[in-house]
Amino acid sequence: MKLVIMRHGEAGFSSTNGLDSGRELTARGQEQATHAASLLQDQYIQVQQVWASHYARAWQTGCIVAQHLNVPCQEERALSISGYDLQELAQNIAIFAKDQPVNAALVLVSHIPNVSDIMHFYAPNARSFSFYPANFVIVDLEQKRVCADSKQ
Repeated sequence: MKLVIMRHGEAGFSSTNGLDSGRELTARGQEQATHAASLLQDQYIQVQQVWASHYARAWQTGCIVAQHLNVPCQEERALSISGYDLQELAQNIAIFAKDQPVNAALVLVSHIPNVSDIMHFYAPNARSFSFYPANFVIVDLEQKRVCADSKQ
């Protein structure tokens, strides 16, 4: 199975609720998410689901990607900044991956530094990757290596 680890698209500097979690995507961030989804369609993977942090910018990115790929998007609190829990996330991914075909993929939409942390957890020897807005890496879980990224 493949794991797509994606940073959210560009977000505005302020939010309607005054909290960081309420910062929404800008128009450019929405375009970045759509472009990332198009790039994922060009990969030889079958995205099954998108999991996203509940923060507005990550959730919106995840929903755009999921809609473009015609798959469900669900909230995963272990991906959020305030609730980040790598062990819980790894357990949830292991349960999800158990019955998936080899070319299946799960998209995770999260934040800096979580995305780098997740990448190095699943691909410990991976080179550094600059997760600009809506950039992603694809990790082959069986081989424990990055097999593609959005910059290629």
